[in-house]
Amino acid sequence: MPIHHKIKKPITIIEYWFVGKKAGIQYPKWSHYVNDETFSELRNFVLDEKNHSEEIFTLWYKKNFWEVIVASNYVWVIQTANGTVIEILPKITDVVSEENINKTRWIFLRMLKTLKDSPFKNLNDANLRNQKFPILEIFIQLFLSELTLLVKKWIKKNYIPEIDNLKYIKWKLKIRENITTNIVDHSRFVCEFDEFSEDTKENRLIKTCLLKLQWLSMNRRNQQDINLFLHYFWEVSTCKDVKSDLKIIDNLNRLHTYYLPTMKRVKLFLSDKSVVNFSGSTLALSLLFPMEKIFESYVAEQLRKKTDYRIDTQDSSFYLITNQKKFKLRPDIVFNKYKDEDWRTTAEIIWDTKWKKIDSTDYKWNYGISQADMYQLFAYANNYKCKDLYLIYPKNENFTEPLKEFVYINWEVLKAIPYDLERDECILF
Repeated sequence: MPIHHKIKKPITIIEYWFVGKKAGIQYPKWSHYVNDETFSELRNFVLDEKNHSEEIFTLWYKKNFWEVIVASNYVWVIQTANGTVIEILPKITDVVSEENINKTRWIFLRMLKTLKDSPFKNLNDANLRNQKFPILEIFIQLFLSELTLLVKKWIKKNYIPEIDNLKYIKWKLKIRENITTNIVDHSRFVCEFDEFSEDTKENRLIKTCLLKLQWLSMNRRNQQDINLFLHYFWEVSTCKDVKSDLKIIDNLNRLHTYYLPTMKRVKLFLSDKSVVNFSGSTLALSLLFPMEKIFESYVAEQLRKKTDYRIDTQDSSFYLITNQKKFKLRPDIVFNKYKDEDWRTTAEIIWDTKWKKIDSTDYKWNYGISQADMYQLFAYANNYKCKDLYLIYPKNENFTEPLKEFVYINWEVLKAIPYDLERDECILF
């Protein structure tokens, strides 16, 4: 892993912003300008069909005027091959300011904590409110804090099989290799032996990750801590096959479970966790999460805190085509007050979350609610025998109050309601 100093200053953009080149052109509102090299790399990434990047970025044109790249609803961070780090934050507030960007980071991290196996589980909300550096640096800081606990406890050692040409016989003499290697020098012996060493797969992964973070981080405190840890692991080599070595994380034995929190974060960095497979990509780093999943996870977590009744997410009890059991129905959140063995036969309330922008003034175009979503909730109502349905959307300046109720043919009632992420408020609470 090359070590570069210095990576360019990170760029922060918001969902649905436009990324364009500085050329004195009047771009659309909410644009961020990058240099020609960075724009070219992003453009090539978007146009490479192998990347399937259409869910993350799209290319927009205005003939003979401008060309921009639009960020979609996948958020967090990517890094281009030329060293430009781009932080993509969710659109939570409509007023763009440094204060609101910092607030958005805090809200986003609070939401990320609710994801299953989230690497942010241990984040302390109180310590995050005043953080003014990008989420990437916050995550690096968290990884280094976990590593501090690991080093204080014990750096794992293991018996590593080695073969070396020694001045004395140690453990097992390799006769054939010894004859060919020491045909002239009879004072040396090729031996196979086990060395009790820190150069284990787990430690090689940690060191490889530290070197990558040394390359990525621009925060002075993080850089100092990374250099300190590299000193602790100076006897450890780096990974030759990262993908293969990462498999060890799923098989850590009980004696070394204290390694697990650190190794989960190592895996996130070294495998470039992303929901899209960038097979043709030249991106140096891609850590991306779909806001649809994050919003669903967060709302479900808040509902669990507010009720003692049963909350099930992504329930798959029913099929749309019952005679062949095809097309599973998966409502985001099913609420049921009954906990006996027959609880699946009915549902008290069904919630479905959608990370979409609703406009309560746009009656002509159904407020921005998709027809597919309405059909989906109708299917849920019929199969779960549920009369009370909710579509939950993030609050915005044009959607501050619930819409007028929608009534289906069988008198099922659907309500579209806003969730205020800034205040963490919803009429359901």
